[in-house]
Amino acid sequence: MAQTTLKTNTRPNLLHRALLANGMFSTISGLALILFSGLIGNFIGISPSAILAGVGAVLVLFGLVVLWVATRPAISRSLAAAVTILDLVWVAGSILLLITGVVPFTPEGKWAVAIAADIVAVFAVLQIIGLRRPQ
Repeated sequence: MAQTTLKTNTRPNLLHRALLANGMFSTISGLALILFSGLIGNFIGISPSAILAGVGAVLVLFGLVVLWVATRPAISRSLAAAVTILDLVWVAGSILLLITGVVPFTPEGKWAVAIAADIVAVFAVLQIIGLRRPQ
């Protein structure tokens, strides 16, 4: 089966820009979680901070993969779709954490999780639009 790709040789398109922003946001967020896991853990109500450092490491890896996908001469539609699906899983997981109360977030932590989920949802929507646009 041939893999469909989107060329990005000309000016960057919506999918390219959304993936770049997503990759940068994920990488920077992951680094922040690793470097400041104790402070962030206290702020949002998660202990031990090793949990946040682990989430941060996964985010850095994810962000670097997304940046790699975004910077290829031709963006793979299947890889871009996989990134989008993972973004939607992140949003759904965030919602579940907030509504189930399984994690005892502080009020500020609930806001932080909700805002991060909103940002990821925006990336997912922009990526979906970018994938649907004729190239």
